[in-house]
Amino acid sequence: MKPDCSLCNRDRTLTDLLGEENVKELLHSLFNPYGGEEEESKINLEELVETRMDGPGMDDIQFYMELYEEMLRYFDERFAEMWVQEFRGSIDFNRMEKYRQAKKDAWKELLKMIEKGEIDPDDISMRQMLKTFYREVLEELRKEEYITTVSKSTLVKPLFTEKSEKLLGERILEETMSLLRGQDFGLHQSLELGYGHTPGSVLSEYDDVLHTYDMIDIQETCLRTAMNDPENMEIEYENICVRIPERSVSRASVILIDCSDSMKGQKMIGAVEAALGLRELLTMEYKDDSLWIVAFNHTTEEVMPGEIANLKPYGTTDIGLALSRARRILSRAEEDRSVFLITDGEPTTSSHPRLNPTESALNEAGMLGREDIQLNIIMLDRHPRLRQLCVEMAKRNRCATVSFVNNPLNLREFIIRKYILDRAK
Repeated sequence: MKPDCSLCNRDRTLTDLLGEENVKELLHSLFNPYGGEEEESKINLEELVETRMDGPGMDDIQFYMELYEEMLRYFDERFAEMWVQEFRGSIDFNRMEKYRQAKKDAWKELLKMIEKGEIDPDDISMRQMLKTFYREVLEELRKEEYITTVSKSTLVKPLFTEKSEKLLGERILEETMSLLRGQDFGLHQSLELGYGHTPGSVLSEYDDVLHTYDMIDIQETCLRTAMNDPENMEIEYENICVRIPERSVSRASVILIDCSDSMKGQKMIGAVEAALGLRELLTMEYKDDSLWIVAFNHTTEEVMPGEIANLKPYGTTDIGLALSRARRILSRAEEDRSVFLITDGEPTTSSHPRLNPTESALNEAGMLGREDIQLNIIMLDRHPRLRQLCVEMAKRNRCATVSFVNNPLNLREFIIRKYILDRAK
């Protein structure tokens, strides 16, 4: 007897039911609650929950639950926990538990309806799904190892994994390139003549000092021989032709993300999205390029895959220390080198024993310039004092760029566009 198919018997995952694109949207909505306008859902998810609740007080319970989960997403655990303690005496927790159970039942029915084809997942707003079934969605994402969860009292916080970061990067890059194409902007490739593996369009006479045998263009050599000696077809030295290969100009870059206290909210999310999007761009288009992501406050830490989307702001700001860490990383690279400094304020501390915070930042900007490392300063504040600091750092570096970005959520478009343009030079 033929054994049962293990694939047919296994429970269908959220990705099986919704499709990878919708899961990408769910993950992005979870990571960035500020981003994008909520699409109108053709399916009213709240009605699925309401039909499972009876008796008065449904609106109050729903209000408290939504407020609680919104605070959990937008603020930190301490704030949400304080809120729970503050309203503990005024909330009917028995009623709230019934509401939670109604949501669980509605979620199970929703998945069954999608599995049977009664509901098209594309008719559901993923942001509304996350808002209505926050805990249920987290559990499904956890099962597929897109997230891990950390529980503290009644709070459940998601931590993103390397697997989910990959999908986030794809989603961010797709949307960014779509916006840039709307500005009549696309990818370009920058090439130099040199020694590489891609055949080029430039032909040259063979030189046994400069060229190797594998660079010889057989067709062009035979054609020249036929033109010069059509009867004997003897290949003379002067008929040998080589094709100069093209060498892609690779780049080595470091993104420095300010993770001090002032970077909370949209600033942190925008900076992380820019890093994830740029990393995915290199994976897709510029495979020979190198990228390091470094988080800094009063210390520095190179951030590995699976850690980027979980960065949390705290501490003070040591820009000099961050630039020094980037310089040490890039000192090992032989490619074109650049640093992207994303920050929202002036340095407030210095690890240098003889320099104050500003002097340390200026000194390291100059050190980068002396090693021909371009510094791209991206400031998220327009205070006149900060503008002056950026100008002075650019002067010390001598090949720096300074940009002021009003909306942190536009960082991804700004940095990816700049990177592509720089690669085209």
